[in-house]
Amino acid sequence: MIGKAITGKGFAGCISYCLEDKKMEMDKNQPLMKNRAEILLFNKCFGNKKELVQQFNEVRRLNPKQSKPVFHFTLSMAPGEHLSRPQLIQVAGDCAKEFGFADNQFLAVEHKDTQHQHIHIVANRIGYSGKTNVSDSNSYKRMAEFCRKMEQKFKLQQVLSPRRFLSKDQQLLPRNDQRRDQIKAQLQQILRSSKTMDSFLQKVKAQGFEVIKGRGISFIDNSGVKIKGSNMGLSLSTIEKLLQKNQTQYLTRDREKGNKIGLETRLANAWRLTVPFSPYKRSPQESAFISAFIQSVKQVAENTADLMADLYKVQYPNPEDYAISEVEREYYRNIRKKKKKRGYRL
Repeated sequence: MIGKAITGKGFAGCISYCLEDKKMEMDKNQPLMKNRAEILLFNKCFGNKKELVQQFNEVRRLNPKQSKPVFHFTLSMAPGEHLSRPQLIQVAGDCAKEFGFADNQFLAVEHKDTQHQHIHIVANRIGYSGKTNVSDSNSYKRMAEFCRKMEQKFKLQQVLSPRRFLSKDQQLLPRNDQRRDQIKAQLQQILRSSKTMDSFLQKVKAQGFEVIKGRGISFIDNSGVKIKGSNMGLSLSTIEKLLQKNQTQYLTRDREKGNKIGLETRLANAWRLTVPFSPYKRSPQESAFISAFIQSVKQVAENTADLMADLYKVQYPNPEDYAISEVEREYYRNIRKKKKKRGYRL
């Protein structure tokens, strides 16, 4: 059994929520869910919603200094467990005795709009004497102890209390919280696709979560359940580190992708410029550029050859002086002889 105790300021909203039919959250267009609430017990009050609110407020006015006269309890069974109507009434009566409002106004209601069975109890903390005779001190711890008693009394599934109310040895025991695990899986999936904190928060809110961010971070789901990020291994510092890691990975991936594309482009351009029978169809501009490039290379080669020949002529006036073999020397001598006959020297 899981219990929750909340103090509030107004009876009208709380009683209306417990007694009225409502539209299902999954489909807001469908008609109201009828017979959602079944009243289990009246204690020193009676009537419909309007009459109950009036009666609770009349007693409340006996102590106008008390700003939070409402005590709202929720008791939920584990999935698959079900108590009979007399047993639920007994649970409500035991809760009234445990928290000290058995002599005050209260009503117990069973809701049938969820798969798991649960009841709501609305109690007035102010008694007919005008005093606030119901304390809300340590209400979470007292509720945890009360749930453990009901589990033993009705032989229900044993559930661990919140960690802060357990001994050091019990705090080390593993806990199985399907709702928390489901929320954690959703948040981890959103984290994988987020680069910055702003984008992460926007995607989380788009999934229907409310985010409370301060020194730490907490999440509230559609059912109003608040879970700290640190309790799921997703503290604010952890989320920031994961986002920074994602951003680094995205940048590295983009850089590698850009380098690969740039290399492929350069190789393709080199292939198209150097290979004479390129499989790519060249444009007229590319063909003109290639022709001009080849002509310029030929011109540079010819100029270089002429320059080298001039240098050799300066250093070696007689070509046979730098001939490699005797055949070459003989060849140059014959040329010299012919040119002497014609009247000029080489």
